[in-house]
Amino acid sequence: MGKTPQLVAAEYALGNLDVERVPWYAAHWLADGWDGPLLRELAGLDHTAPRHIGDLLPHVLAQMGVPIPSCRVRGRS
Repeated sequence: MGKTPQLVAAEYALGNLDVERVPWYAAHWLADGWDGPLLRELAGLDHTAPRHIGDLLPHVLAQMGVPIPSCRVRGRS
């Protein structure tokens, strides 16, 4: 089973996302009923295009209505 769009968005925000796996997740999202031209494009990519995957992912998540959390690290006092 793939990861949810929300979990992928959180991992993306934290810099912990294995972008080479994202097209596989996108294919699962399509099977789960999500749709959109950018999602279909993402699902059709392979692991040899990690930069394109990383560039496309925020647009796909926005098209799906899934926000990418903002991560702020507070300094210690």
